[in-house]
Amino acid sequence: MRTEKILKIKTLVVKIGSGLITKNSGINTAFFRNLSKQVFLLKQRKIHLVLVSSGAIACGMHALGLHKRPERLEHKQAVAALGQPVLMQHFVHIFAKNKMKVAQILLTRDDFKSKKRYRNAQHAIMELLREGIVPIVNENDTVSVDEIQFGDNDQLSAFVARLVKADLLVMLSDINGFYDKDPKTHPHAKRVSVVTKIDKSHVSVAGGSQSEKSIGGMVTKLLAAKHVTQNGIPALVAHGGSQKILSQIINHEDVGTLFLPSNKKR
Repeated sequence: MRTEKILKIKTLVVKIGSGLITKNSGINTAFFRNLSKQVFLLKQRKIHLVLVSSGAIACGMHALGLHKRPERLEHKQAVAALGQPVLMQHFVHIFAKNKMKVAQILLTRDDFKSKKRYRNAQHAIMELLREGIVPIVNENDTVSVDEIQFGDNDQLSAFVARLVKADLLVMLSDINGFYDKDPKTHPHAKRVSVVTKIDKSHVSVAGGSQSEKSIGGMVTKLLAAKHVTQNGIPALVAHGGSQKILSQIINHEDVGTLFLPSNKKR
């Protein structure tokens, strides 16, 4: 049982992978609708929620009819600039059906290095939460350089979780959690329910991304989980396709893989 492993959740950061945002040759509107319903239910329970959403490049790729992720930095930036408003249009339109407002927050690593910019971002996001608005955070791919290849926002979600002092970081993807072996090559691999401490053995069995639209994988999720757990915040990796995944997590059901925080904060 993992019921006692997570304290009462008041602030939740949820990272959404590109594999959930898009489907086949277009936007996965069914996922957006389901996500909106789940967020609405959490807000009814007085839970503050921040979404960290990948998908700008994936949305831009669909708009341009591209099937392979751009390789040149300038091309990635241009595709991201095209895809970001498309991504936000879906959030605005679908969340409005449940009478929720959303706000766009674009960040880079430099925003976390500067004390002034860090505080400004923190104050803005916390004010949005107080106003009942759902912040949608994404990396500012158009002006990022090295960061544009930075774990499909897994690391960004870890930084945001620290920024808002979240009670839990949830990384939703198209995988059910962390497995004791690579499930792609080992059909009998078993999902690990709880990880008390992330070490080299976990990284060695984690696979990279196989998607042409995203660059994240289990390795980047482990690194993000390690980052927040070392700072006293639990993390959970789960499949975002379940219609009630967020409610299941809040109710402490055994879904995904829970990474427990360290007793000694870094």
